[in-house]
Amino acid sequence: MNYKKVREPIGVADLLGERIRVWRKSKFLKGYELAKILSISQGSLSDIENNKSLPSAETIARLHKLTELNVIWLLTGEGPKIRIENNQEELVNNLEDNKLKGLIEMLTAMYNEGDSKKVAHLEGFLMGAAPQKF
Repeated sequence: MNYKKVREPIGVADLLGERIRVWRKSKFLKGYELAKILSISQGSLSDIENNKSLPSAETIARLHKLTELNVIWLLTGEGPKIRIENNQEELVNNLEDNKLKGLIEMLTAMYNEGDSKKVAHLEGFLMGAAPQKF
């Protein structure tokens, strides 16, 4: 009989190294450059990125402190890769609220399916309600 090895379900940390590599490449950083920033060896970074080892808490703290990487995304794969400003973060947190999500979906449908007069009215309302920060 042939038995196939069944892989255990992937845990959150299983993809952590891969996420570091994705982020690093999106910033056009070479492995040795990120290793230098983090004060770890290139071999250690390679092991992390190839999911052979997990970064230490100190390395994760350095990623947070010395880069714009969103550590929540790094650890969970959820949210934006890059940290965002506090006021934007507050908005993102509000989007988690189902009522607000429903309202956004309804407004989007009205905008996409409405006639030109309704769309113009909706745009005017939203533009008038938006805070003017420059």
